[in-house]
Amino acid sequence: MADKIYLTPQELLERWAGAVSHVQTLANWRNAGRGPEYVKIERKVLYPIKAVEEYEQANLHRPLAI
Repeated sequence: MADKIYLTPQELLERWAGAVSHVQTLANWRNAGRGPEYVKIERKVLYPIKAVEEYEQANLHRPLAI
């Protein structure tokens, strides 16, 4: 089987390991124009892994130098 190119909202929650605790949060983000880009096919929401990785990189924070 080929590598997955999309994640379901539940799979995204698992990937983020508790950083977001509920699929409703992702739905709220979509309605507010926040979070990673997504694809909606009929009523199914899918997150392209590439878009998730770009979102994660854009939100990467480096520690402050002391």
